[in-house]
Amino acid sequence: MSFQTELAADVGNVFLNLAEFAETLTYYRKTEPGKPRSISAVVDRGLTRDEAQQYRTETRGLLLVQCRSDAATGISDPQIGDAIRLAEDPPEVRHPFVALRHTAAGMVTLEFRRLELVRAGDRARVR
Repeated sequence: MSFQTELAADVGNVFLNLAEFAETLTYYRKTEPGKPRSISAVVDRGLTRDEAQQYRTETRGLLLVQCRSDAATGISDPQIGDAIRLAEDPPEVRHPFVALRHTAAGMVTLEFRRLELVRAGDRARVR
């Protein structure tokens, strides 16, 4: 068995195994509105920071998502306008696609933007 074959097997059996590293998220394609699908991915929630604006405070962060580079079980051709929703997010929350970071061995690393309103006017939102 070649290294490439072993690596491809490990992608599904280890890295994207829900009992090991992966979690389920919902992927929304801009070109397929109304047809979200669940995929397995490893999500790095990264650093977040609060940014004060004139009348609101927002928490901004990045989500690095590693998943299969496959149209049926992962994300093969991400486009600006695509988005994801994490399992812990409310149903209306979407994190927009920002950039393709890396592609190798049947996996892709994508960057999504996380934005949360913390305060609007004088009222703080409960986190």
